[in-house]
Amino acid sequence: MSELFDQFVVEAQELLETAGGALLALERDPADRASVDELFRAFHTLKGASGLFDMAPFTRLVHAGRTRCRCCATAGAA
Repeated sequence: MSELFDQFVVEAQELLETAGGALLALERDPADRASVDELFRAFHTLKGASGLFDMAPFTRLVHAGRTRCRCCATAGAA
């Protein structure tokens, strides 16, 4: 494995833990805008970083998650 990919794995694990925490917070309080934002940022960063590698299925998955977060944030702002 390359050093860049190794770093991606470490950061991805941290971002997925952050996303998991945000999802748990949203389960308790679906209107928690800070958790929606935190989840969006985690997915956004994962999407960009995964694009550096041949991980199209994962990139599409986190892109869909990011898009869903944006829809939730927009709906909550209305």
